[in-house]
Amino acid sequence: MKYLTLLVVCCFACQSSESTDSKAIPTLLPEEKMRAENEQAPPQHEFLTAIFMADSLALMPGQEESPMAFYEVSSFEANFENDQLNAIINTALGRAIVGEDAPMRVTDLRRTIQAFVKSRIKAYGQQEVEPDLVKDMPSAYEQDHRFTTAVTHQNDRILTLATNHYYFTGGAHGNYYTVLQSFDLKEGKEIHFTDLFRPDAKDQLTEVLSQWSEFKSEDIYPTENVGFTAEGLVFNYPPYEIGSYADGEIEIVLPYDVARDYLSDNARSLLGI
Repeated sequence: MKYLTLLVVCCFACQSSESTDSKAIPTLLPEEKMRAENEQAPPQHEFLTAIFMADSLALMPGQEESPMAFYEVSSFEANFENDQLNAIINTALGRAIVGEDAPMRVTDLRRTIQAFVKSRIKAYGQQEVEPDLVKDMPSAYEQDHRFTTAVTHQNDRILTLATNHYYFTGGAHGNYYTVLQSFDLKEGKEIHFTDLFRPDAKDQLTEVLSQWSEFKSEDIYPTENVGFTAEGLVFNYPPYEIGSYADGEIEIVLPYDVARDYLSDNARSLLGI
């Protein structure tokens, strides 16, 4: 997405524990292990500690050109002086990466992500498959999941993070989506769609988003996947939700002077408009 500005990339690799069952325990990719061991990490963001993990596993270790599962996570762990704010940001990031299985409250995001990656790799290795089918259609058993978090907007009051998930689970091509999450750094809370807009603004937002969209032939309903940029509020739609796969993610940015009429009183106060 065009507003992603990845501020920090750091290589911290999760280590696999030893076991006699090689299919159940993930192993670090050689190139990732080499990078983690040999590269010096760039400077950390002041209040966000970078996390990098990668793991892979062959489905049929004894088979030549075996299908593989690959997971990679490049994200951040909040490290503000406010522990409550850290827990809110880390819990939100855990939800964006792990999904519905994420803990209700995340206090150690690195450990949460590590457990998530290991459990997914282990489940992949333990699935029951027909060896002949795997040999005939190896691509149908491939799995590739990559999560990348970037800081897209930050000032003294507001932080917006964007977590992109690319995934391939067989088929003609992979797919992807981006989760936008924003936080009020002063109040120590996550900013949701319902915090930003008046309850009666959805119909009006549909009209104005349709006007600002390149896709003039249909109504564009407001998505709750919204974040802050320097120019305005960005509404992010994954492939297929508005356009075709070839159109990619669709972003519509409403300048703040346009969005102002639809914002809640608290949102206008937050933005100072």
